[in-house]
Amino acid sequence: MNVTMNVGVKPLPRELYARAKKLNVTKIFLEFRAGHAEGILEASIEWSKKLNEQTIHTVRMRHGSQGRIGVRQVGPYLPDSRVLLNDDIQEWMEQTWDYSGADDGTSYGDDLTYDLVENTVEASQWRYERTDFPCGNEPLLVTPIVKENEL
Repeated sequence: MNVTMNVGVKPLPRELYARAKKLNVTKIFLEFRAGHAEGILEASIEWSKKLNEQTIHTVRMRHGSQGRIGVRQVGPYLPDSRVLLNDDIQEWMEQTWDYSGADDGTSYGDDLTYDLVENTVEASQWRYERTDFPCGNEPLLVTPIVKENEL
């Protein structure tokens, strides 16, 4: 059984880094999920905007292998420039990593978090294992034989 793919950290392209910094992006998340017929790649970005002294709105947008899959948003409307940036990060992710995902059905994956504030990349791996919980035994019941003339 393959535990994880161990995708490894890759340098963020300078053009994507510059665009992200210009748009006040604080983190770029790359999620690699596998264990079934195919690998799933998902990119998301997060940024914060200080609206007043007490309120900071954080927005995170996700984009997966099968298109934009949702925006979790607290705060103002999502500008088109951030949508385009996230799309380009997703494209870079798909071109940079070969992630098949095939395995025995046990879900596993890798996560990379590019922190543009601290200038670090955090890498982690995970997997889910099947856990059986016995529920007891029941006697085996067999239906009676029905003779053809009894039908």
